[in-house]
Amino acid sequence: MRNLRLPLPLLLLALAAPSTAQTPGVELRMKWGNPPRICVIRTDADGVSVAGDGALEFNGTAAATDCPGGGGTVTDPVITDDLGASELPAEVLVGASTTVHWSADADSCSYAGSSFPGTLANWPTSGAGATPCSSAAGCAADHAVNLSFAQAGTYTFKLTCSKAGAANPAVSTRSVSVTEQPSSGCIAPAGLRRLLSGQVRYNSTASYPARTADLTRFESVFGHDQNDGPLRPFPGTINLTQRIMLPENNYVALQFTVPDNFNTATQGAYALEESAVNDRPDKVSITISKRCGDFRPTAAAPMTDRCILNASELNGSIPWGNVGLTARCQLQAGQTYYLNILYASLDAPTTPGCNISSCGAPILNRKTGPTTGHIWQGTPASP
Repeated sequence: MRNLRLPLPLLLLALAAPSTAQTPGVELRMKWGNPPRICVIRTDADGVSVAGDGALEFNGTAAATDCPGGGGTVTDPVITDDLGASELPAEVLVGASTTVHWSADADSCSYAGSSFPGTLANWPTSGAGATPCSSAAGCAADHAVNLSFAQAGTYTFKLTCSKAGAANPAVSTRSVSVTEQPSSGCIAPAGLRRLLSGQVRYNSTASYPARTADLTRFESVFGHDQNDGPLRPFPGTINLTQRIMLPENNYVALQFTVPDNFNTATQGAYALEESAVNDRPDKVSITISKRCGDFRPTAAAPMTDRCILNASELNGSIPWGNVGLTARCQLQAGQTYYLNILYASLDAPTTPGCNISSCGAPILNRKTGPTTGHIWQGTPASP
């Protein structure tokens, strides 16, 4: 038996008629929540009385279900759209993204208890953002959360929803294993094709005719010697400009290994040169990555965004240097990388950046390090 004290307007709405005052055994029906529930309260033999301040008072008992906290039993919350396998598969590659939808019949929900290799944008595990809803209406709404997996490891998602007065919370969990693609495999977006062999030109084809080159190796392009000398491994030939002719929706991934004697004095850049050639693409994207065909617009460890040039037209460049040179794309001695080149935007990789069947951007293998203490080789002849 409880003594309830309710404001007069609320109770008058719940009463069937004003004449029920002082009538024993009055049944009160209180609507609350979203979706609405009806909490039934029945007074004892003394009925309802009016207090001196105008409030209605009565002694009564609440029904066993559908009453808010403190009155009877509240039904447990339910996660009506949970963390399913279709949106959070058991295993994905680094760089994958997804949109998770969830909703709940609850008063509040929390992301607390989730654990990730690092901070995951849009799914905070602490602070105000870890409580994405704090009302019945807010929790019942569709929550569309965009997620991107930029780091390898195990991602454990936990969604816990509660309801005031309910005995048990509702919990949905899901674990996702995010793995690196082996360096021997290419991870280019669907619709792109890796060109293994093709035509490479200089700006002046009259002095140096186009040649067919192995487009899987860095030295075949940027280590070339115009005087027919041996191919030079990374960092290649000093200040050599090359134009790789790429058909629509093709890309190249030039593999190279940083030599053991790599030092901070050896610095360079891959730079787009101005040129009046007619078959130049409007958009050029270049990345340096541990992965072949890596055209993700945001770099994944161990690379940084300094290793990405996205949809540049003229004068764009990627400066590179040794580990610790944070203003450059940092390369480590003895490690193998790919110089990935695509004539399109990384945000729309299958939309060609040139309006003809094949085009080529003048890309300069620029030496930016000091005149001594570097490992560059050769000086190209003037075409």
